[in-house]
Amino acid sequence: MKTEEIIPLVIQWAKDKNLNDPKKQTLKCYEELGELAKAILENDRDEIIDAIGDSFITIIILASQRRLEKQLYVDLNESLFTGCSTDSYSLAWIYSDIYNEEFYYCIFHLSDIAQKHNLTLNQCLNAAWNTIKNRKGKTVNGTFIKEK
Repeated sequence: MKTEEIIPLVIQWAKDKNLNDPKKQTLKCYEELGELAKAILENDRDEIIDAIGDSFITIIILASQRRLEKQLYVDLNESLFTGCSTDSYSLAWIYSDIYNEEFYYCIFHLSDIAQKHNLTLNQCLNAAWNTIKNRKGKTVNGTFIKEK
């Protein structure tokens, strides 16, 4: 599926799961980015794909919670044409930009990390969406807990 097709599905999934706390969602973004950093350090391609996709999903949800979905589409389209220098540089910027709610840079750097690993952001998002779309669980204190 195209990224533009998945974004509204992710937003609806988050609404269905009652994910509506931007502070908790920001923490979830940080958690997923930590997993991405670990995957890069371990050069684990499957985990890199998963972590980029999961990180992108958390950013989509946060943008929706902040009612910035339209900006997310603009940022997505602009960010895919450029790149940065290193993975660690990109990760550092993502952390600071999520805090400042600047989604362009988040997407920009996730895309850059994906490209450096011969992946696309869309490929990673599709993998993550296919993993979560039928996931069962419950939301506790603003955080979705998946069933085991």
